[in-house]
Amino acid sequence: MAGEGRPQLKQLLPLALSANTIALMWLVGNRRVLGWWLAVGGQVGWFAFIVIFQVWGLIPMAVALTVTYVRNLVKWRREQRQPCTGVAAMWCPNHGDCLCREPEFERSDPECPLHSVWSTHAEEAGR
Repeated sequence: MAGEGRPQLKQLLPLALSANTIALMWLVGNRRVLGWWLAVGGQVGWFAFIVIFQVWGLIPMAVALTVTYVRNLVKWRREQRQPCTGVAAMWCPNHGDCLCREPEFERSDPECPLHSVWSTHAEEAGR
């Protein structure tokens, strides 16, 4: 039978994962994004537990929670972004420093995270 000979693991793994769940819920309750990182990381442990001990009935819950945790992590990270500085800025909290070679004259360096044609800085600064 799966998991036989591993009684300590069968007891310790769920205890560790439960402690992780309690900690992550505390952090999420305090609006800390670290809680969602712990949630996503903890799912690896739950999937390992399911496979090692063949507890297949937990798969739907583990999949649903993984999807929810990843969704919430992405959503929270988006919401935590600070507003971009103005279009003519030399620095932005989201995009970093201006890398234009001659920023006084022309701000369009293709490597610049603020002023290149690929940058989303101008669009976000206008919001």
